[in-house]
Amino acid sequence: MKKIAIAYLRRSTDRQDKSIEDQRKTITTWGQAHGFDIVKSYIDDAISGVVTDDRKSFQQMIRDAREPGCKWNNVLVYDVKRFGRVDNDEAGYYRFLLRQVRIDVIYVAENFAGDDSDDLIRPVKQWQARQESKDLSKVTIRGQVTLAELGWWLGGTPPYGFDLIYFDSAGKPYMIVRFLEDGRKEVLAPDGHSQRILPKGESLTISKKDHSRLYPSKPERVAIVVRIFRMYMSGFGTFAIADRLNTEGLHSPRNEQWSSIYDGRWSASTIREILINPNYVGDSVWNRKTLGKFHRISKREAVARLAVDRNRIGYNPKEDWIIVPNTHASLIPREQFVQAEKLRDSRDERCGGASFRRGRAKHSPYLLSGLLRCGNCGRAFQGNTRTKGKRRKNGEPIRTSYYVCGGYVAKGTAVCKRILIRQERLDKAVLDQIVKCVSRFTNEGGQFILHREIEQSLGHSKAKGSDGEVADVRKRLAEIPRKADALLELITAANREFIDAKLVSLREERESLQARLAEAEAHKATTGRVDAVAADVLTILSEFENAFKKGPLEEQKALIRRFVQEIALDAEKGRAVVRIRKFPLPTSAGSGNAFRLVAGA
Repeated sequence: MKKIAIAYLRRSTDRQDKSIEDQRKTITTWGQAHGFDIVKSYIDDAISGVVTDDRKSFQQMIRDAREPGCKWNNVLVYDVKRFGRVDNDEAGYYRFLLRQVRIDVIYVAENFAGDDSDDLIRPVKQWQARQESKDLSKVTIRGQVTLAELGWWLGGTPPYGFDLIYFDSAGKPYMIVRFLEDGRKEVLAPDGHSQRILPKGESLTISKKDHSRLYPSKPERVAIVVRIFRMYMSGFGTFAIADRLNTEGLHSPRNEQWSSIYDGRWSASTIREILINPNYVGDSVWNRKTLGKFHRISKREAVARLAVDRNRIGYNPKEDWIIVPNTHASLIPREQFVQAEKLRDSRDERCGGASFRRGRAKHSPYLLSGLLRCGNCGRAFQGNTRTKGKRRKNGEPIRTSYYVCGGYVAKGTAVCKRILIRQERLDKAVLDQIVKCVSRFTNEGGQFILHREIEQSLGHSKAKGSDGEVADVRKRLAEIPRKADALLELITAANREFIDAKLVSLREERESLQARLAEAEAHKATTGRVDAVAADVLTILSEFENAFKKGPLEEQKALIRRFVQEIALDAEKGRAVVRIRKFPLPTSAGSGNAFRLVAGA
């Protein structure tokens, strides 16, 4: 077999001695000496090797290797560390994926013997590479704690209303950096005069001995922060504040040019992050969250994180926060911040605790969560429970459940109108229509009708399950992890709930695509087996009635999704357009018909 190879090149930072070009040169020289034809390079530059999910080129390499017709059969990498500072389980997993398609990984600088002894030595070297990163993590944490205790800013986008002012090793301020709404950075002189603007994605190069602190931003931004606190203290909630700012056309901290997940409008979650951030009273606060891959910080010491918790944001208890008072100019009087905190606690208590919307349709008590779309703004409808002032005779509060547009909930009337739809009415209307569909096949003569429609469906959907469709769905599925990676790279305290919702949307898209893939592949299996398919469908239909009499909510929601594809609500007209399948058969998923409902009818 001809020795055709690709090169995988990686470095963690742009300051490492072993540059990409150094690696390329070594690999090329070794490959030529050993008869390899190197046809392509995959490069992850300035990306950590302790995880694989963030390495887009690495993941693309694995996908390309497993594609039918892959032309190369070797991966040349400089050493074990460049392949990744992952643990042996993860490294072995990816090596196994490559080995399944007869592709070998060769470490050109490791001097492996090429025999069975490599299986003993390689895991040891892999463990050593991983351990180096763990040790470095501890050293880094010690340095970070020291800087945090001195009140320095430790990186990332500053809270809205603040810029960063940089000091040299002698303690003299030499520049101010302002983060613009579109992702660019404006560099100003200490007197506030603009010097240059860095394009989005371009980093500042500073000395390791230079540090920064928070510094009040331009007056317009500071005024908005002051106004948010005043509005909150005067009785406005976070949603009402966001609605007012959006109605007035005031720009939020980030717009669509920063990232496609933003639209330049304020949300209730952004307002809340401002209200709870102690930086606004002049205190430096660090270690509220844990993003570390190996350690978190407790009592100013590094504590190992569980492997299952790595790459997840962890929220630290307040006793582990590092708070240094009065390190920078405050935007809000301390007394006002404390009063806002007390007011927030009292509101949360009245509402039964802080009610953050997570967008988790699977665990939502609302039957149609994840299926409803607003016909006006296109956003998802979500559940909303309201408590009346009156109580029942037994003293329990009267609660009513509604569906309400998520665009209005998050960003107010600047995005969509406030219209509530009673949950029980909409649920009943949709269920009644499904019952009608079910009864067509469960009544006398229904099995004959079902048999005929399955034949028609199979006969009129020949494209379903074609190789082209399957390849297209698989391609779209492969893009989901990359989109999720891009979102996770952007996550901050201010946008966490927004990104959570986007990640949930990606998960729902993935589930939908997985369902489509299953449908397409099931088509081939069902063709020519109409009788068996009809029997399966009748089983599902018979389960419908039992599920809604005795089954748990999660089972009911799963069954609803066998029938309903999507519900588009025109809340102003009180109407819904529901795409519903003729019957819950994978091969008929694309042949849904539409019928109209009048809300409350």
